[in-house]
Amino acid sequence: MKKIDMQKIVLITPPFTQISSPYAANPFLAGTLNNFNIPNSQIDLSLAVALDFFSAKGLNRLFDIIEKSNKKFPENIIRFTKRKEEYISTIDSVINFLQGKNNLTSYKIVTREYLPENSRFDILKNFSFKNEETVDFAKYLASLYIDDIYDLAKDSVLPNFGLSSYYERLGKSQPSFNEIDEVLQNEDLISQIVYENLSKYDFSKTTLVCITIPFPGNLISSLKISDWFKKNYPHIKIAIGGGYVSTELKFLTEPKIFKYVDFVCLDSGETPIISLIDFIEGKITKLALCRTFLCEDGKVIFYNDLDKKDICSKDLGIPDYKNLPIESYLTLYESTNKMHRLWSERVFLKLRMAYGCYHKKCEFCDTTLSYINEYRPINAIFLVDQIEQIIKDTKINSFHFVDEAMPPSVIKDFCIEILKRGLDIIWWGNIRFDRAFSYDLCFLMKKSGCIAVTGGMETANERILQLINKGISLNDTIQVLNNFSKNNILVHTYLIYGIPTETKEETVNSLEIVRQLFYHNLIKSAYYHRFALTIHSFIYNNPQKYNITIKDKKINKFANNDIEYIDNNKNSVDSISYGLNKAIYNFNYRKCLNDKIASWFDEKIPCNISKSFVADIIKNQDRKIKDDGFLLWTGNIPFIYKKNAPKGFCIFVIPQNKEDLEYEVPQKLGEWLCFVLFQSSIRYNKDFKKVKISDIEKTYPTNFQENFFDFLNNELWFDILNSGLLILV
Repeated sequence: MKKIDMQKIVLITPPFTQISSPYAANPFLAGTLNNFNIPNSQIDLSLAVALDFFSAKGLNRLFDIIEKSNKKFPENIIRFTKRKEEYISTIDSVINFLQGKNNLTSYKIVTREYLPENSRFDILKNFSFKNEETVDFAKYLASLYIDDIYDLAKDSVLPNFGLSSYYERLGKSQPSFNEIDEVLQNEDLISQIVYENLSKYDFSKTTLVCITIPFPGNLISSLKISDWFKKNYPHIKIAIGGGYVSTELKFLTEPKIFKYVDFVCLDSGETPIISLIDFIEGKITKLALCRTFLCEDGKVIFYNDLDKKDICSKDLGIPDYKNLPIESYLTLYESTNKMHRLWSERVFLKLRMAYGCYHKKCEFCDTTLSYINEYRPINAIFLVDQIEQIIKDTKINSFHFVDEAMPPSVIKDFCIEILKRGLDIIWWGNIRFDRAFSYDLCFLMKKSGCIAVTGGMETANERILQLINKGISLNDTIQVLNNFSKNNILVHTYLIYGIPTETKEETVNSLEIVRQLFYHNLIKSAYYHRFALTIHSFIYNNPQKYNITIKDKKINKFANNDIEYIDNNKNSVDSISYGLNKAIYNFNYRKCLNDKIASWFDEKIPCNISKSFVADIIKNQDRKIKDDGFLLWTGNIPFIYKKNAPKGFCIFVIPQNKEDLEYEVPQKLGEWLCFVLFQSSIRYNKDFKKVKISDIEKTYPTNFQENFFDFLNNELWFDILNSGLLILV
């Protein structure tokens, strides 16, 4: 096998991060390195290892290990081994299909006779699909088949293997490095595949390898990668960073990890990496490093030159996806819920509108960490420039914004810029359910290609919302959800139960409101998380407000994040957690939405929420037109004609996809409307300037019985608004 020469800097995404599209960290870093003319390469081992494992060769090896094992396996594993040849003969075709390379395979898959089926297919017993002769249904069946193989590996010889994690338990808040060190001495099939993939490259010219570790389930595989480099290329320096490192290793004092790595970097990685390069090349001393741990004489030392500023947005460069194997990423449909599918749909390329959170006050959140606390928005014009270049490089026009929360002000400017340039894109991302998401802004988002949003509602209880300083009321949240729903934008929300001081009754009342949100199609999916206390939150530093006691405030030498505590409120909701999660699971599939909320629980817990609670909030919700807002016309350019119109009148026409909007109006009014809509069209008027309602009042024809403000309550004006005229602040 010919070895591939690697660049000076190599950025590695470890197994098992994600396989539907490139994880964002390294393309972002590569874009910055490109901008500073620093040669670099990327290796997505998350994808490469998964593809090698889920292949005929990989399954052959897995079955071989199982057959040679002395372990006594349960009946379901025996059933697998008896169908070994069926799995080996179909796996490569299934992977090609999930990569979008041969959709015709769907005809074979949907017959339910082509693929071997095991326990994951049991879900189909109570399953209904609108049209079984579809590629989507075939993807769902193929995903169940992949899940069956995952179960085979996990239940037999790879107990710590996961499709998006590997030895996840060992990454979470480990007090010391000892157990991790022991595991790193062992080798399994996953390790072998990792090493074989690394062996395809020639790293002799490489100076620095940077490994991003986003999640606890990436730690062990990342350190196995580091260990391989230490043994095979001892001249190379190894740096680790990413979400897990910046969260769990914030207070690192354990020197043992430096047996595997040379540098541990915190928070946004662009400035630390460039500093490391200068340090390795002898251009700066260690005192000039940025947010970096080193081990010196057996002690961990943190270096952070406070004079070094993070790289500004315009110098971050364009995220670099062009050298990644985009065609090899694959879709796994593990749910029939349309919103759930977006996370595993290939290929949404990752972008961000901001670094940090513009609210950064939620008391349960890690607000002391840089990626939350240091808010830096990205200029919309620069962002759309990035998109145009990425489309040119990759021919892909679908994007997932992975900000902590997309700011409404940036979203507005971004959408306008998209419409101005006439770009055809698909996008979605994370938001706060902010009051700024008016009907008009949501319409603008839809018009620019937005298909979905995700956001943390946390709870549907007003007292708890105020307690955790969420920054928005329950009433306003529901109205915002309604604005998205009216514009056919899918919504997923994250929920938390067990926030200290929350009672069972409050939790059940909250669930009832969530049920109503599903019932009225204001949300398409939701997920309940059990409250976890983290060391980086306001609650950790102010436990008395929540009437909790921290069990032990001693800081671990290695990883620190989740903290054990005693809830003194005596209102534990753990006894109803099963019912909560079962209810949400069914709601996600639009099942049992008419059932009484009490039916989910064995305990008798009162629910005092009106059955019309949500309906009452949204039924009288009018579109709020801001008098100080500016006009933005998103429709086609209107025109007038005089044929068959009475003298002094004309036919005013707005061309639309299905049926044109036509009104017989006074000619001067028709001309004025054409002028106003053209002036406020970002797409067609190259001299577009923000025109406010007060501005168009000055040009309104004066020779009508109907004055300007009466006209704003006219049916014609409302039809124009509904046809795409927005009033934005």
